[in-house]
Amino acid sequence: MILSSEIKEWNLAENFIALKNIHEGQWEFGYAVGISRSLKSTYSGNRCAFCRESFTAGAELYGGLGDWDKFTLRNTPQYLAPLLR
Repeated sequence: MILSSEIKEWNLAENFIALKNIHEGQWEFGYAVGISRSLKSTYSGNRCAFCRESFTAGAELYGGLGDWDKFTLRNTPQYLAPLLR
């Protein structure tokens, strides 16, 4: 499930991740958080593929939170990625 919130002109999306190999292993946990907004805050009503209002920019942070025995950020990968849509 991905949760999303609208805060004025910004969109904030957050996701908690839990996964387990069915045959072996422990539960592993992670997260994803992203924030984005349109490059133009007002919509003109024109159909334009290359206008600023057709593009969205933001960033996403995602990574691991450890496993069932050790819920921590230590020794887990963390990634920050820009986005342009």
